[in-house]
Amino acid sequence: MHNWVCFYREEKKEADYEGFIVANTAEPRIVTARFKYRTVQKPIGGFFVGTSPEFELSLYTTCFLKYPNGKCTCQMNGKKVKIITYRDRRTSLVATAYPVV
Repeated sequence: MHNWVCFYREEKKEADYEGFIVANTAEPRIVTARFKYRTVQKPIGGFFVGTSPEFELSLYTTCFLKYPNGKCTCQMNGKKVKIITYRDRRTSLVATAYPVV
């Protein structure tokens, strides 16, 4: 649910968008929002808007390799962007990664 295309598709089916907390309109555009997916309440979630899946995969992978359970700060278009990553406890693979404003 941390990709704008995925969120758009799921909102049509099972995601209930409950409003944004922070929306950054400067490039890169990042939305931090509240939503419910099926029966699970997500109090905060974030995603880039308008980026390609390839860009997100490369950015999240780089941040995960450097900070597998933490915050990765990078600069995009002269603006600092924080990426949060979490490692799956059982497999040591990426559990989730997403941007925050």
